[in-house]
Amino acid sequence: LGKIKSRLTIPVLCNCSGYESVESLEKLHGLVDIYLPDFKYFSPEISGKYSHAPNYFEVASKAISEMHRQRPEIELGDDGLLKKGLVIRHLVLPGCRKDSVNVLEALDKMLPKGSFLLSLMSQYTPDFVDGGKYPELARRVTTFEYNSVMKKAEELGFDGFFQARSSASADYTPDFKGERM
Repeated sequence: LGKIKSRLTIPVLCNCSGYESVESLEKLHGLVDIYLPDFKYFSPEISGKYSHAPNYFEVASKAISEMHRQRPEIELGDDGLLKKGLVIRHLVLPGCRKDSVNVLEALDKMLPKGSFLLSLMSQYTPDFVDGGKYPELARRVTTFEYNSVMKKAEELGFDGFFQARSSASADYTPDFKGERM
């Protein structure tokens, strides 16, 4: 990537889980134009249960801070499209409204306002959830849950994107059981 970076006319985007090591991210310094990490959990209990990573918040906080160090400003092109910066995604999960609020409050303390964009997502679809193992996740996020998290993001003054509730539909989920191309 380093050899062709100067010849590219489009931004290099790193789409990641947020659970990256700072050492790995340091190796990408100067190569990535846009970081697009998830910031999934605050609670070690929730992250341990659903992702087997009770240290998720600690690791993701350090990783996102490093991404921000590398891309501390949002840069838009003349066409209004993002050229450089950090866009942090957060997916609201059913029953985890308070954890989502804690993620937003931590983000507010971690990074300066206006130096990143927030992508708040309501698209959780439980179509593939094992209702026996995680019955609490076998439903969609309620309007109350999503709207209360969105209200907190607005109160904190985050810039970015708040997803429409209509995105929580199987219409946006690939057919993983269909024929391969």
